[in-house]
Amino acid sequence: MKMILARALATLALALACSSASAGDTTGQIRQVFTFEYPGVPPLFFVLIGSGAGPASCGPLTTAQNRWVTRTDTPAGKAHMVTVLMAKAMGRSVSISGKGNPGSGWPNGCDTWGDTESIHAVFLTD
Repeated sequence: MKMILARALATLALALACSSASAGDTTGQIRQVFTFEYPGVPPLFFVLIGSGAGPASCGPLTTAQNRWVTRTDTPAGKAHMVTVLMAKAMGRSVSISGKGNPGSGWPNGCDTWGDTESIHAVFLTD
């Protein structure tokens, strides 16, 4: 049992250390939001957006899926979550810029969850 747990934690650590395959920047309607908790990881907030140019991409599982993530235990993550939920409630689109974007100042766009691009900024559109 300890070996299985050690392997699972090693796999998770490796996934979290993956670098961004390509940076995302997209605009669209929010299709789905969900939260996720995993041992040793802060609660996370995921956002799925309708298709747009430059979708989030940190691995083969999320290529062209426009899946984004932010931490819920930081002031920035809470602000991202509130903005997304407000847009969803109002039926408005959002523009999301990922941490892998050139010029965002972040060395790794997939620093929060290995196969999902981390949110750098959220803008209300429409």
